[in-house]
Amino acid sequence: MDRAAELEIIRRAYAQQCVAAIGRSDPRLESAFLSVRREDYLGTGPWPILRGGGYVPSPSADPVYIYADVLVGLGSVRK
Repeated sequence: MDRAAELEIIRRAYAQQCVAAIGRSDPRLESAFLSVRREDYLGTGPWPILRGGGYVPSPSADPVYIYADVLVGLGSVRK
């Protein structure tokens, strides 16, 4: 299986989890989550992911790390 097919499976599972989390069974909503490639909006990884009160970089630039119920930092941290 090629990498694009693997990521499609991961995105589909993520979409199903998002829809299940809100207690809905709507194929249109699932399709919407599936069609948006999160990595296209985040730039190159590793990405800052909120863990334990602070942001830590994802282990690598593999998009699999952003297809979970995580907050991903979009900008630099201001002090």
